[in-house]
Amino acid sequence: MLQPTLGVVEYSDMRQLTIADLPGLIEGAYSNMGMGHRFLRHVEWTHFLLFVVDINSFRLSPKHPRRSPTENVMLVNRDI
Repeated sequence: MLQPTLGVVEYSDMRQLTIADLPGLIEGAYSNMGMGHRFLRHVEWTHFLLFVVDINSFRLSPKHPRRSPTENVMLVNRDI
């Protein structure tokens, strides 16, 4: 099962920054597909999101069309 990975960056002035790698977001998570709401609840605590997207086109399966990186970011934003 995929789980978030947490890390803490500690600065010399005692500030801390918690970083989470949230794997497993799939199209339809907002409607509870895949890890769905269990995944998205981790995003509730987030102040800043950084998406890392493969610049190659993406194809979910042979029966689906290829999607550009821009389309993938738009779909992730819709699900979030």
